[in-house]
Amino acid sequence: MKGKTKCFAVCALACALTAAAGTAMLPADAHRVSAAQTEAVEAQADPRALFAFVSLRMEGSDGEVRAIAKNQFTFLPGIVEVQIELYSSAEYRESYEGMTLERRIYISDLNQGQELVARASTNGEERYWIARMTSEVDGSGKEEKVMGPKLFSGNGDLIASWGD
Repeated sequence: MKGKTKCFAVCALACALTAAAGTAMLPADAHRVSAAQTEAVEAQADPRALFAFVSLRMEGSDGEVRAIAKNQFTFLPGIVEVQIELYSSAEYRESYEGMTLERRIYISDLNQGQELVARASTNGEERYWIARMTSEVDGSGKEEKVMGPKLFSGNGDLIASWGD
């Protein structure tokens, strides 16, 4: 838990320093801008997040397996595109490339604190599963996270996990 606390403390400090630096660089007459002028400037501004932390986890129950992406934190407003894919195989595979795509789900903007959930039925069969997530912040290039393989029972209970 210390690592997450430290990460959030560093992020909070970065936010405070950015805000302080922005205020210090304002011209002396900046407070005289009318509300109409301010709205026009805000409407023209593009979203530009410096970074986002999107986590990926896999779980199962009730005859299904789920891959869950969560936007844990976005530094400054921005667009966070996320796609999740769930793959399965009756035989152990180290890569999703040799597996069957069971579910693909996409959201054009996953806001901070929101989750995206991809669900797939086990069809009552014990199978190996891999979750793959791609995310992109403000069109700055895709990041990929892969989780698994994990072996789930036909009921969706986790039996074993590799590679995490």
